[in-house]
Amino acid sequence: MTSITNLSMVSISGEDSVGFLQSQLATDLRDWDDGSSGLACMLAPNGRVIAVMRLKRLDPSHFLAAVPTDLAPLFVKRLSMYVLRSKVKIEVLPGSVELHDQDEALPTDIDCAGGGRLRAVDEVHTPPSLAQDDWLIREARAGVPFVFAATTDTFIGQALGLDRLNAISFKKGCYPGQEVVARLHFKGRSKRSLVTLARDGNAQFSPGQVLQSESGRNAAELVYEVDTGERIIGLAVVKEQYIGEPLTRDNARFIGGAA
Repeated sequence: MTSITNLSMVSISGEDSVGFLQSQLATDLRDWDDGSSGLACMLAPNGRVIAVMRLKRLDPSHFLAAVPTDLAPLFVKRLSMYVLRSKVKIEVLPGSVELHDQDEALPTDIDCAGGGRLRAVDEVHTPPSLAQDDWLIREARAGVPFVFAATTDTFIGQALGLDRLNAISFKKGCYPGQEVVARLHFKGRSKRSLVTLARDGNAQFSPGQVLQSESGRNAAELVYEVDTGERIIGLAVVKEQYIGEPLTRDNARFIGGAA
């Protein structure tokens, strides 16, 4: 296990939690039982993604959401704007988040890609058994996008592939951004797609940076990348005409395929 300093746990609790999250997230929670977990997202009214999270329903009055630390305060602020008279409390939990590979899970553990579990703990400690970014390496290999403070309200949900990851529902009731993503789903298509990337090198580029085609045209935006120790892997939203082509930035050469 290891403490993850770039991931925070947000608690959404109160007797109106289910209805509140059902109305604010793009994910359909109607079939979620106690203990269910999965990928979820929140959209802005323009259909762009505010946050992607690993979400777990502990019981009808309590959910936990694992979100990138630099985005957590904004996520809490945006959700809190819509609480109004709902009996809901939203807060970032103190302490840290740990990644576990242990067979025995706690009721509050949240599943992530690659068989790992995310756990909120009161104290920060970092045993050396797993790398700090191991959770993000697993998510990248599974083609799971996350947005950070630099890229919130940047990508349309379908461009991140969140519809095929079951984080966006086109059958549930109203939620912020529904009209935009539904119109794109039923009457059009996204001209940008999520692509996995890999490259050699050491220095990592920041989320949101632009990648060019070999002809020098702006071709993609970086969602995130992470160093596996062997090479750097990541995800990018790529314009359809450049999918399958090598991408470049500052002499780095990215090779990719569909996520």
